Amino acid sequence: VIDASGATVAGVSVTVRSDAGVERTVQTDDNGRWVVPVLPTGTYSVSFKKSGFKELSSKGLQVEAAVSRTLDVTLDPGEVSE
Repeated sequence: VIDASGATVAGVSVTVRSDAGVERTVQTDDNGRWVVPVLPTGTYSVSFKKSGFKELSSKGLQVEAAVSRTLDVTLDPGEVSE
């Protein structure tokens, strides 16, 4: 996960949900990377949330047995409220 300037973004909450009801949430590391191991096969949506950025979602991602997937995303700045 990177921001609009190309810098990595740590601490992004990444939630992975399957059409079958499986849900897991992880955080990005200092390099903006995240991993969700051992997901059952199926179709998933992934959402990315962090304060100061617009929420981003991606749908229709296929997870297959023994196949690694990569999803590169760029978070845009969001509104800051007091």
